Amino acid sequence: MLDRIAILGTGLIGGSLGLAWSQRRPESTIVGHDRPDVLTQAEARGAIHEKAADPVAAVVDADAVVLATPLATTVRLLDTIAAHLPDGCLVTDVASVKQPVLDQAHDVLPPHVSFLGGHPMAGAEQGGIDHADPLLFENAAYVLCLPDGTDRVTDPATPVSPDGPRRRARPPRRRLPRSTRRRSGFARG
Repeated sequence: MLDRIAILGTGLIGGSLGLAWSQRRPESTIVGHDRPDVLTQAEARGAIHEKAADPVAAVVDADAVVLATPLATTVRLLDTIAAHLPDGCLVTDVASVKQPVLDQAHDVLPPHVSFLGGHPMAGAEQGGIDHADPLLFENAAYVLCLPDGTDRVTDPATPVSPDGPRRRARPPRRRLPRSTRRRSGFARG
């Protein structure tokens, strides 16, 4: 059960997750960490229930932690929060570049914590908590990146297919008909 969720970074993605969880899991407490002005907006919008002045305070007693910050900040935050994560906590991120995050998580997170890299295939033209939307992830893919050596997700609460995580190659490129490529300026040569 996710009674307490910490979101570190309450902009577009973190704020949208907070709004969605607030609507769909009203029994959960969502704690946010960000700049004070952003936290005030996130709380006013209902994306978080509690504000944390520092990341360590945010993760105390958290069942899940979402790192919704730029890549360099995510990597630094993993080191900052590692020693303060409770037993059984699930840590995930939303960074579009995975390897540095996966490497850092492997290096610093204690064995009593689970890490599952994530990359939501969602976004908006404008960022920030002002543009957060609880429906941002509706019908959107959310790529999960399992740690090395993991063949399948065994936790029944993990939202993947019953056959385990799907491993797919890049989808085939769609090619425009030759006549369209010439007219649209996509012709090579």
